[in-house]
Amino acid sequence: MFLIGKDIHMFIVNHQKEILKKEIFDGRNYEWFNQLCGGGDERYDELPIVFGWSPFTPVSFKKKYSNENYFDFYHMKVKFFISWFEKARPDIDAGWVRTYEKWLYENKGIIPEIQHYLYPEENFIPQDWHFITIEKHDCFKWLYDYLIENDIDKNADITYCFDC
Repeated sequence: MFLIGKDIHMFIVNHQKEILKKEIFDGRNYEWFNQLCGGGDERYDELPIVFGWSPFTPVSFKKKYSNENYFDFYHMKVKFFISWFEKARPDIDAGWVRTYEKWLYENKGIIPEIQHYLYPEENFIPQDWHFITIEKHDCFKWLYDYLIENDIDKNADITYCFDC
């Protein structure tokens, strides 16, 4: 089931109840909203998400975001997210494409529609199909890179909510 996208507000808080990073993501992304809510792909069902604010979130911060404009507060430990991402790699896919689609991807960076299974049809030409691995844009890859590049404390919590 896919949900309607809302703005995502994401923060990082540590054990000292300090906001390490404010609004690392503040915007609308329908696909990421669905993924954060567990939709579309079983890999997202394994996300180490806990419902509710992180216990490290300062009270003043909770008050700011706890009104009728914000909903569904979640958090996950940075180290658990990193571990999940390195295992799940939602930014990488593999499958079958035709020769022209393979060429477009390799020469122009156009991401093809991957077929995970081949279903031979009439006039099927096996030589026209190639199994390739692609790297696609994924917000979880962006978050992973952000955490690694900024050397975020692995025991801190990523906490986020949505707005109306």
